[in-house]
Amino acid sequence: MSRVGPFRAQTHIVLWTLACILPMLGGALFATWRLAEAQQDSDRRQILQTAHVLSAAVDLKLEKGLAALAALGTSPALAGNDLAAFYAQCARVAAQHDAVIVLVNSAGGQLVNTAVPYGTPLRPLTYKGRAMAATAERRPQISGIFYSNTLGALQVASYMPVSTPSGQRFVLIMAFGVGEFSRILAEQHASDTWTLTIADRDGRILGRSHALERFAGTPIGSNLRARIAEATEGTYIGTNREATEVLAAFATSALSGWSVIVGIPLSEINAPLVKSVSLTIAVTLCLLAIALMAAALIGRGIGRLLHGLRAAAMSAARGETPAPVRSTIAEVNALAASLAEAAALADRRSREVAQQTATLTMLVENLPIAVSLVGSDNRYLAFNHLFLEQMDLSPGELKVGDPVEKFVRHLAACGDYGEGDVETLVRKRFARMTTRKPEQFEATRPNGRILDVRITPLPGGGFISTRVDVTERRRREIEIEQARERLERHAAELTVARLQADRARAAADAANTAKSLFLANMSHELRTPLNAILGFSEIIGTARFGPGDPRYQQYGRDIYVSGEHLLRLINDLLDQSRIEIGQLGLREEEFDLPGLIDECRQVVAARADDGRVELTAAVTPALPLVRADRGRLKQVLLNLLSNAIKFTPEGGCVRITARPEADGIAIAVADSGIGMRTEDIPVAFEPFRQLDNSLARPYDGAGLGLSLAKGLTELHGGRLDIRSGPGKGTLATVWLPPARLVPVQAAAKIAAAG
Repeated sequence: MSRVGPFRAQTHIVLWTLACILPMLGGALFATWRLAEAQQDSDRRQILQTAHVLSAAVDLKLEKGLAALAALGTSPALAGNDLAAFYAQCARVAAQHDAVIVLVNSAGGQLVNTAVPYGTPLRPLTYKGRAMAATAERRPQISGIFYSNTLGALQVASYMPVSTPSGQRFVLIMAFGVGEFSRILAEQHASDTWTLTIADRDGRILGRSHALERFAGTPIGSNLRARIAEATEGTYIGTNREATEVLAAFATSALSGWSVIVGIPLSEINAPLVKSVSLTIAVTLCLLAIALMAAALIGRGIGRLLHGLRAAAMSAARGETPAPVRSTIAEVNALAASLAEAAALADRRSREVAQQTATLTMLVENLPIAVSLVGSDNRYLAFNHLFLEQMDLSPGELKVGDPVEKFVRHLAACGDYGEGDVETLVRKRFARMTTRKPEQFEATRPNGRILDVRITPLPGGGFISTRVDVTERRRREIEIEQARERLERHAAELTVARLQADRARAAADAANTAKSLFLANMSHELRTPLNAILGFSEIIGTARFGPGDPRYQQYGRDIYVSGEHLLRLINDLLDQSRIEIGQLGLREEEFDLPGLIDECRQVVAARADDGRVELTAAVTPALPLVRADRGRLKQVLLNLLSNAIKFTPEGGCVRITARPEADGIAIAVADSGIGMRTEDIPVAFEPFRQLDNSLARPYDGAGLGLSLAKGLTELHGGRLDIRSGPGKGTLATVWLPPARLVPVQAAAKIAAAG
């Protein structure tokens, strides 16, 4: 952005004068504008009041007509059906109101029409909607503008429903020519420049103060119709039919629904405002001109004084004694005296600065680090010999007063900034050095020297830079860092080796423990039925009780039961191993789940009776068919039921249920047995594991039941959940996914095929 140059004192005084006068001018214009706004608000209220007065005059005309029609409705001639006499009465009333009166029956047929002699054949009404509405609603109606075929002119009408004592119903109509309402507007003695308009409820013009013949029956503007539809009164600025911009007001009659619009040309309303604003501006401009002339004269005198002060200041700057300046202004005299004192002080300070400069130069030159000082004009003010030495500069190659760009170009040529176009490198580095921000970095020179560079901006512009050679220190730090990294790498390798050894030791311990548990459990489970088989076989083989003893049959059954137990145990071992190596397949079929549950219940019923445990089943009716390996699912349920009965004391209960769920189907086995702790549930799922691993445990089993049930359930894509607590029983739930359910249509086909 360009900066505006300094002004003369005379110009400043003129500007100050303008700064004082212009707000006054603005205040005067604002006051005039506020006055104009108040006047316009007053005009709006007056115009709206005029619209209401005109609307009331129109309503009065209509009310008089309705009153006359109501009086005619009580005529004895109408009650006696003497239409000739009634015609004469209507003719007199019509003449008084400058209107036409028509009598129609309830069907819309004309009986009397004062527009034609009595006895003239009359046609039915062309527009009889309002007449029928008046009869139906039994209240007066006011029409909009319409064309009368009988009169051959535009008309408006009032409709009054009447009835005779005998019950006959008629409608009396008083029709007015549109000129009648224009006369009402003329009687208001409004200005010739005003436009007064009456519009019916449909927005068609039925009365106007100007050019009624041209606009009668035509619609008013759409914007005005929209305003009238939104409110019963209002004001607005618009254009009338003569294309004149007007301030207008409208008022809508509650009696007829007609609207009276009053429009006054804006030029007529704004004329006083324009006149007052023009006068205000003229007076203000005169005052402004007088003030500017006075300011120019005063400024000229002050300018001469300032010129004398400037000459005195220049003398003081050169070390000379300033010439005296005399003025009637006390401040100017005080300033002249101050300039004389400043000249003497400047002389003393210049000698002090010279001495300080010599001291600073000696200090910089003898510092043990490289130092350079750059002024606000980006030129060197000072530097020491170490700076030249580190930057590979000869004593005469860079001098005080040289630009920083020269030094940057030297470094670019030496390769300090890397490869590339020298001019581009110079521009980038020079822009970085002159950012006026503190900076610290390490720079490695092409000769391998490492410099710690610090650039510090100075308050008045420019900067000071220091450079310390840290090459040897960085070499030692790198050697230390490399040694530390080697030690950390060796420590990490030792840690990994130790962790691997710990994991191998833990795996070996776990395998040894699992082997011991397996051998202990399996030897216990195998030895018990084998002892029974061997013992009973020996008794039978030696005929210890003599030939034909009936106990031999019972011993034979015991041998068979023990053999079955061994077979189940071996099968469970095979199934567990197949599951673990992923070689156990499913033989899927579609079957009825309630039937499978009932079959399992019957298998374990005898065991439940032996243990005096109540066994019940509750299956939701109409369960869908299941597509699964029926034998494996039976194996899962039998394992869960056997466990539940085994761990439920006498008097307890075991319950198996099945119900559909949103995520498939749930088969639950609940018991009231001894239960287990929550943290022991994962242990119960492990193969060959029991919560009591001692050989003296009260419950038999190899510890494969839950593990097999879980593995077989997961093979079906389901899951086995267990919830339990000590002394609170156990709830085991088998969840089968929706994919295992047979759709209703497929189930129906299977049932039909069966």
